[in-house]
Amino acid sequence: MSHKWDCVYGRGTHQADVKERFPGSRATEVPTVAVLLSIHGGQKYWMAQLESLACQTGVKVDLVYHVDGSDDEPDSVVKSFFPAAIRIPTQRNLGLPDAYFTLLELSPQRDLYAFCDQDDVWVHDKLLRAHQAIDMCDGEPCLWISSVAPFVGDVPSNLTSFREVRVAETQLGASLVQSLGPGCAMVWNNPLHERLCSTLPVKGVLMHDAWVGLVATAIGRVIKSEEVGVLYRLHERNTIGLEKPLLRRAAALLHRLNRGEPTFASQAAELLRQFGSQLPASSREMVVSVATWNRRGLFRLWLQRRIRRTGFRENTLLALRFLLPK
Repeated sequence: MSHKWDCVYGRGTHQADVKERFPGSRATEVPTVAVLLSIHGGQKYWMAQLESLACQTGVKVDLVYHVDGSDDEPDSVVKSFFPAAIRIPTQRNLGLPDAYFTLLELSPQRDLYAFCDQDDVWVHDKLLRAHQAIDMCDGEPCLWISSVAPFVGDVPSNLTSFREVRVAETQLGASLVQSLGPGCAMVWNNPLHERLCSTLPVKGVLMHDAWVGLVATAIGRVIKSEEVGVLYRLHERNTIGLEKPLLRRAAALLHRLNRGEPTFASQAAELLRQFGSQLPASSREMVVSVATWNRRGLFRLWLQRRIRRTGFRENTLLALRFLLPK
C-alpha cells in the first residue's frame, strides 16, 4: 500500500530500513519501543499517525494496539504499516483511562514504552531523542516528555506554522495539580514501567498520562524536551484537548465533583497508598495536603511555590480550585 504522508521533517526512512541504518549490528542493539495505541473511531486520521510511527529513525517500533469501540476495523490499515503489530484482545468500550492501562499492563517487555493517540503526528526522531535522554538516567525510573505543537487541519510542512509550543514541568508539586503533558508526548523506561505495572489495577486517578507523570515525579526522574516531538491535532473529536475553553473546563470540573469522579485529591491519595512509605518527608507533606484537601496547607504550599501550575492564569485558577470541595 502506498502512503501519501511523508516522514515529518525526516528523510523518509521507514522501520523496514532499521538494519540498513545500523549496518552489521544485531537487532537487539537497536533500542526497541513498545508504542501503545488505542483506536476508537476517527479513521481519517489513522494513516497520518501510523506513517509517522513507521518513519521513526534509530529505533525499532513494536506497535501494540487496542480497538476500543471503533465501527471500522483498523487491522488491515495497521498491518500495512506494521505487519507484526500486536492487537490486545480485550473487550471494547473500555474508555479512558482504562484502555491505556490495559495496554500498559499487557504490553510485551521492550527497552522503552510510549503512549500514542490515533490522530496526532510524530516528528521522525522523537523516539530516538527520548532514548538518548533516558539513557542518561543510569537505570533509575525515568520519564521523557517532548514539547507538543498544536495544529488544525492538514499536517503542516514546517514548525513556523505552529501557534504555540508546550513544554512540560518536571516537579512533584506540578504533577499533583496538573498533568505534566499529554500521553502522546511521554516515553519511559523499564524501571518506571515495572513500577507503573505494580500499581495496576489503579483506582481514583484522573487519566493515564496524569498518573504516569505523578509516579515518575514521586519515585523517579522526569526529563522535559523543548524540541517538538508531537504535532497535536486539534479537532472536534478530541477527548481532552490542549485548548479546552475555560467555561468547558469549569463545567467538566463541576460534573466530576457532582458525580464523585476522580480528582487531584483522589489521585494523590492513591499515590500515598502505592508509594507513601517511599516518599521523603517533604514530598509526603505535599501529597498528604492534596490527598486530604487541607486548604490551609494547600495555600501555604502554593504561596511557597511548591505546588504550582504553569503560567499566571493557571496558578490563579488553582488557588480558586482550592476553595471547592476535593
